[in-house]
Amino acid sequence: MLYSLQQKHLPEIKYYMAQHFFETVYLRKPAEWLSEGDVPGTFYGFFDEGQLLGLFYFSNKNSLLFHYSDDRVLRNMDLLRAVRHYKPQFIKGEKHVTDGLYRILCRSFSDIREADVSLMVYEGEHAGNVIPENTAVETMLSQAGFELLGLGSGAGILSGHSPQFFLDVETAFGRQRQSVNDILKRNQQLLEEGSYLIVLKDGSPVAQGLIEEETAETAIVGGIYTVKSYRRQGLGAHVSEALTKTALDRGKTPMLFVEKRNVEARSVYEKLGYVCRADYCVMTVAY
Repeated sequence: MLYSLQQKHLPEIKYYMAQHFFETVYLRKPAEWLSEGDVPGTFYGFFDEGQLLGLFYFSNKNSLLFHYSDDRVLRNMDLLRAVRHYKPQFIKGEKHVTDGLYRILCRSFSDIREADVSLMVYEGEHAGNVIPENTAVETMLSQAGFELLGLGSGAGILSGHSPQFFLDVETAFGRQRQSVNDILKRNQQLLEEGSYLIVLKDGSPVAQGLIEEETAETAIVGGIYTVKSYRRQGLGAHVSEALTKTALDRGKTPMLFVEKRNVEARSVYEKLGYVCRADYCVMTVAY
């Protein structure tokens, strides 16, 4: 049966995620929200004879994040009714489980786009790969004529920059459309928290990256973007290095998602010490 999860279910949830550590990365933040009693969405668990066999989180941002360990979950009408009720625009999960859900729901979709991505986990420290201090990254960029904002005490102000860069980033990652003011407000907060980095050239933004999500154990690095005319200069690698070091300094395991077809980016992350640990799929659907 599909049950709405409560704080009393946290022991079962934690045990399930420990058994499927890399496959439940998307679900770790919702589980923390549940433990804090403030979940911005609806969190369900599928139980059979008292055993938790699947987790399903329908967020307030039109996303379904999920994982299940037994195909019996897919034969339950409660799950199908929930998906049809919430109509999530984005469905994210391990490749195996998204394929299973798609097979039973494909007739409900009028359109679908899929992106296959790899979860990469930083394990460089185990191989003697040392991420440089962020001051070293700043120095390297400075010597090349760039400025890095977001480290140290002076975070900088984003509102004085041309909004086109930030709009281009949103478009590049297919995010839901927001006002420029909302984008700048969100990024400014992350900048002040040390979770958003931006590279400037002659005072104009040309590259960026951020820690998209943090839990007690993990930090997901993402949003790595470089203006087309400044690519192949190592800016994305430098930003990724700095964010990885920031996550490590906070005692978190750095992780990131990269499209499987983006061989060049995967190569960059591998050189930094990241290793592929799971295959995921992100489906964008219309009903």
